[in-house]
Amino acid sequence: MNSNLKILNVGLFGAILTLGWNITADFIPKITTYECHRSTEAIAIDGRLDDVAWKNAVGVTALYEIRRPEDGGAKEYPDKVNIKLLYDNENLYIGAVIHDRDIVADPESPTRPNRESLFLSGDTFEIFIQPKSSEPVYYEYHINPFNAWWNIRYPARQGYMPWGAVKCFSTAKHAVAVDGTVNRLDDDRSWSVEIAIPLREITGSNELPVEVSPGTKWRISMCIYDYQFYFDDCDNSNALKYFSTSFLERIDFHERKHYNFLEFKELPKQ
Repeated sequence: MNSNLKILNVGLFGAILTLGWNITADFIPKITTYECHRSTEAIAIDGRLDDVAWKNAVGVTALYEIRRPEDGGAKEYPDKVNIKLLYDNENLYIGAVIHDRDIVADPESPTRPNRESLFLSGDTFEIFIQPKSSEPVYYEYHINPFNAWWNIRYPARQGYMPWGAVKCFSTAKHAVAVDGTVNRLDDDRSWSVEIAIPLREITGSNELPVEVSPGTKWRISMCIYDYQFYFDDCDNSNALKYFSTSFLERIDFHERKHYNFLEFKELPKQ
């Protein structure tokens, strides 16, 4: 049975998004596991992903455009990203090259990082991490082409209203490199990010760091807000596309039950 819903989602920091969808019973989840190898080489966080360490990382290229079920639902979107994952005793490293013909970002975002809405009005790479599937605690990180950074820790979430959401002000290191021009209507190529998230900042419900060892699994999703002049077909809503490495049932990046798994592993012996 299909039920028609109209939901007004008022974001925690003022972002307002109105969505309509039909929820169908025939949605079949697609969940995979990413291997995150231990790095034995130093990684310079400069946004370029040219360190030797990244050559040992498994690439994540599968990406979905997330659409409403009545518009056909999620569909594969090839050749959009190449994401790599590594870790060491101190950090989880995430690198991504995002192919983008029209790179857009709110110019106020670098000076007003507390405003999530400034990120969501331009291109944004988002990371969602749930360190324990048995606990509702999860993290959300945003970075945009200006290297503006925003993050939050959710102890739990009830519908669209987070319970006791606390902004983390993470000490993560991050950098962006742009192959093109931001906010200029021309033909850009890509922007890339490198992020080092301290493992000690990822805590469970007891607010103690979650232990990481080979075989540990976290849930993770990496998502993109992509605004492009080239997407506009005279229907303004089509100038923005939503992408996710997770196969999601609807336009909601917080659907943790559909997140993929990240498994920490030792570097394979050569």
